[in-house]
Amino acid sequence: MSKIIRSFVRLSTVLRNDVNYSSNQAKSRTFTSSCNFYKMADEVFKAQQATPSDDTIFSKILRKEIPCKFIYEDEQCVAFHDVNPQAPIHFLVIPRKPIRMLSEVDETDKLIKNWCNLVLNCKLPSFQLLGHLMLVANIVAKDLRLEKGYRLVVNNGVHGAQSVYHLHIHILGGRQMNWPPG
Repeated sequence: MSKIIRSFVRLSTVLRNDVNYSSNQAKSRTFTSSCNFYKMADEVFKAQQATPSDDTIFSKILRKEIPCKFIYEDEQCVAFHDVNPQAPIHFLVIPRKPIRMLSEVDETDKLIKNWCNLVLNCKLPSFQLLGHLMLVANIVAKDLRLEKGYRLVVNNGVHGAQSVYHLHIHILGGRQMNWPPG
């Protein structure tokens, strides 16, 4: 881990000491890029330190132990703005069912249907929950006027930079996205 930190320090020193900018605009772009680099590195670090747990920040939000203003809510899921936005518009859609990660969901996961029927008295079959999350992402994106487009991101596991082990979809918009994303 210390190698990574030393690399960040070296990079920041190079960026600070580089006086060969052709204009203030180029300097601003470089500074913005380095800030985004640090944000990304911070999320990667959080993901590397995260451990799967049944009691996540999203569980606490759903139990209303942590205050949160939902921008969408139904019996299957909720949506709310990300507290650390990576785009002008950045919100999350999370299922009420505590699914730890996407790779743990398969077509034999009948617990989703049973949990929904028993606890929430809802009618969606298990295979429709993931589709419902994407549909809600689209509904909220339209409400937030993201007509020029948006990106959906699902982080899965350590290498996917998942830092909260409760399945969630990031929806980012309000600016041109870059490719490749990571």
